[in-house]
Amino acid sequence: MKDNLLKYVLAILLGLVTSLIIFRIDFLQRSELFFYNLRFEFKKNNIIPDNIVLITIEPETVKSYKNQIVPYSKYAELISIISNSKVIGIDIPFIQFTDLNDIKELSDILSKQNNVILSSRFVGGFFQHFDNSITYVPPIPMLSQYAKYGYQNYVPDIDGFVRRTAFYYIFKSQSRIEESFSSLIAEKITGKSQKDNNRIYFINYLGKSGSFKNYSFKEIIEKPQQFKNTFSNKIVLIGAKSDVYKIPFVSNNEMSRVEIHANNILTILNEDFLNKANIQLNSFFILLMGFIGVLIAILFEKNKGIFIIGLIIIFYTLVNFIAFDIFETYFSLFTPILAIIISFLLTKYYIYNYRNKEIKRIKKIFKPYLPPQMIDEVIRKKDYVEVLRGERREVTVIFADIADFTILSDRLPTDEVVKILNEFLTHMTNVIFRNNGSLDKYTGDGVMAVFGNIGKTEIQENAHRAVKTAIEMNKELGELQQKWITSGQMPLQIRIGISTGEALVGNIGSPQHMDFTVIGDTVNIASRLEKLNKKFNTTILISKTTYEYVKEIVKVKTLETSAIRGKDEKVEVFELIGWKDS
Repeated sequence: MKDNLLKYVLAILLGLVTSLIIFRIDFLQRSELFFYNLRFEFKKNNIIPDNIVLITIEPETVKSYKNQIVPYSKYAELISIISNSKVIGIDIPFIQFTDLNDIKELSDILSKQNNVILSSRFVGGFFQHFDNSITYVPPIPMLSQYAKYGYQNYVPDIDGFVRRTAFYYIFKSQSRIEESFSSLIAEKITGKSQKDNNRIYFINYLGKSGSFKNYSFKEIIEKPQQFKNTFSNKIVLIGAKSDVYKIPFVSNNEMSRVEIHANNILTILNEDFLNKANIQLNSFFILLMGFIGVLIAILFEKNKGIFIIGLIIIFYTLVNFIAFDIFETYFSLFTPILAIIISFLLTKYYIYNYRNKEIKRIKKIFKPYLPPQMIDEVIRKKDYVEVLRGERREVTVIFADIADFTILSDRLPTDEVVKILNEFLTHMTNVIFRNNGSLDKYTGDGVMAVFGNIGKTEIQENAHRAVKTAIEMNKELGELQQKWITSGQMPLQIRIGISTGEALVGNIGSPQHMDFTVIGDTVNIASRLEKLNKKFNTTILISKTTYEYVKEIVKVKTLETSAIRGKDEKVEVFELIGWKDS
């Protein structure tokens, strides 16, 4: 039992360690991110507020201008049209010096407006924490002197999707902080700086691309009177329609950067941040699922285990999606599911290998003693566990011996004796196995068989099978005698003794050689009864205990009580004649 417990503990440790290792594999991180996207697909529809609107610049509009650059003066026109907006965010990096008069038009209107936020840009290893690897490019000075500006960049995760961003970027070498474009717009509205918040956060997307009200840059410029009061007291974000990123949805998952800003700003304003479980909690879920997978593999057979694993996965997935949708909490999904599957399979494989080795060991022990079908049944029901350790059981024991074999062996050549003996023992063994008896041992010129020494059987049934075996042995010997007489050989006679009672059953011996056998008074009585056949000139003798179990089905002749060596009192002896209905 201790050995089995140790093996199961090792299996559990194997499953848990494996679960933690797989958490770090790149492919699994990507898979986890895919399931993050899937959560947004099933997230309840959000009401899109009408206080944030977009003005997008179509690629065709850009191409219509010289050098495919929209003149700065056009942005000045747009600002004048929508000047009554609450905040105007321009997601266009004004970093190129164009015509001075063109720039001055935009600069003049910025000097008169206090509700415009411009955008800057990082170039290089953004968010890599290596100040020397990046370049920060602000708007040109003629514009930046009149308006605040924040970086427009979003850095995708390893799979190319934009899920998270930062309020600000720290230039450690320069001891300064640059805030993001969205963060500055939110600060403009609330008056609250975002520099005190945790730097990294997840954007809580309200929907797919096209969720926000969108207006055409070109149409507003060409028909300004139609939009005179359209943007009053609204947050207006201006940007290029062609600057797109992938966002965390499974389908229709591209979105312009300016619309990502809209989602980002609302996340900040509503403080509607997605809460990502920390690594300790995620590790706990992975270990827990791995542990559950191991336990299920140990406690349940394969098909039932797979069914239970399936139910757990469904339950865990539902809880995970509900937590994301209602509580806006995100914790690992794919990796814990994979952990429970892998730990279940690895543990089943481990147990399967251990079980196979155990089956081979058990078969090796019982092969000399039991028929194949009985070995398979014993293994299936695991009936061998107790008896191999040793236990007392009610059994019926048979001793069958060749009468006067010593005289026979002296008269015949050795090889002839061996041939006859092998033939006799083979036939007797077949009879024993046919009746699901256990071949305990060969006793030189005889055989010892036991019924009830393994498996869950009834005492009466064991006695019935024992007397049936004895009757069939005698019949089998009759057929052999005919063969031997025909071939000119001397026919053999058999003597059989049967006794029922308690005996010690177990795998007994030394580390060098073990025998699955039975010992005790019952064995001794059966052996003595076999020898008493010579005194009474009989073939099969049974004890009083055996008679009590079979008296309803067999004919017997009561003989005189006899003294048996090793017993103080005489015992009742019965000759077995045959079946009552024959």
